[in-house]
Amino acid sequence: MLREQRLAYCKQCLKRSFRTDKGIVCSLTGEHATFDVSCADYEEDSDLVAKNKERNRILEEKELNSETWGLSSIGIKNLVVVGVIFLVLSIVAQAVLFFSFGLISLYPIIVFALAIATIVKGVSRNKEKKKKKQGDILDDQLLN
Repeated sequence: MLREQRLAYCKQCLKRSFRTDKGIVCSLTGEHATFDVSCADYEEDSDLVAKNKERNRILEEKELNSETWGLSSIGIKNLVVVGVIFLVLSIVAQAVLFFSFGLISLYPIIVFALAIATIVKGVSRNKEKKKKKQGDILDDQLLN
């Protein structure tokens, strides 16, 4: 097992300690972890694990809100749907500007391009999810 893999355990253990010359070490030995599969002395720091889960949830929520142009806050989380909404809005905005004022604005064109990029990203992400789901099904079949 690599040091990085051991650190994933040690960072969440109540018996972790820190030494300026070595970094995270075991408070029992004062040395880096040497276990191969699991540590017999491991004791989970449940407060830290809960904080990390909450922090990760908040980060994922912020990322999704950013990717969906804020529409995830009202329940629209599918990037393809978000892209289509902004695609339609950009076309309508350009049409209103053109037919009402005879103007061609750059803003709706930029929104149109970003909407297309969002749709492409959404389709790509949906394909990845589908592949992952198929992989999970195959893994489940192997376990049975």
